[in-house]
Amino acid sequence: MEIGEVARRVGLKPSAVRYYEERGLIAPDQRIGNRRVYGEAAVERLALILFAKKIGFTLDEIRTLLDGFPADTRAGERWSQLASVKLAELDAMSARIEMMRKALKGISRCGCEDLNECAHCIAHKD
Repeated sequence: MEIGEVARRVGLKPSAVRYYEERGLIAPDQRIGNRRVYGEAAVERLALILFAKKIGFTLDEIRTLLDGFPADTRAGERWSQLASVKLAELDAMSARIEMMRKALKGISRCGCEDLNECAHCIAHKD
């Protein structure tokens, strides 16, 4: 199938399919003249890439998922290794969000007359 059909089937623009190809994440099965011809495997790989992006993986992490393990590494092991790192990142982000939430709630009740008073309070908080 041509690039337009692949793009339509996964809900992308053809330029996005070309981008993933340029990044080395997919490849056409062949070229006929100047046209890329893809098989069903490209549609499935793009679906996997889009799923991984949706759950927070970067393109570099997706490249690791696809090509960063020995060829005989089972899918579950690949996902597990990458997910453990991503979960740790989420835990750190969650802690930062909670700290930000607490600080924002605190400053929303600020009773300082001016920012110099705020700066003094912040500097001598602990």
